[in-house]
Amino acid sequence: MAGGAGALADRARALAEVAKSTEGHDAPAADRVFTTDLRLAGHLAELAVLAEPSDPGIRRIHSEVFSLMASVATSTMAKGIYRWAASESAASESAASESAASESATEEPGAEEPRA
Repeated sequence: MAGGAGALADRARALAEVAKSTEGHDAPAADRVFTTDLRLAGHLAELAVLAEPSDPGIRRIHSEVFSLMASVATSTMAKGIYRWAASESAASESAASESAASESATEEPGAEEPRA
């Protein structure tokens, strides 16, 4: 996909926003847009995470999209799967953030890198 994982995640977020804006409208066309855009957002978010699994920003978007999908799913099984995916991304995002924070805290300011 052109643009990389970040572009996929950004597009997933944009589609989820469009889907949220049409949620609750009575018109069948709005319902189709909501379902189609949200489904595509889920696929794009998943592809982005598969391409860059350690990126906390992509994980955050993945979690947001799948949380929205869980909130509107009608079947118990779908709700469970979407909630699980959202919680896995949220856990991975927080672990990556904590790891980055601990690495920067252990570095001494002005310390030189060892030479090979």
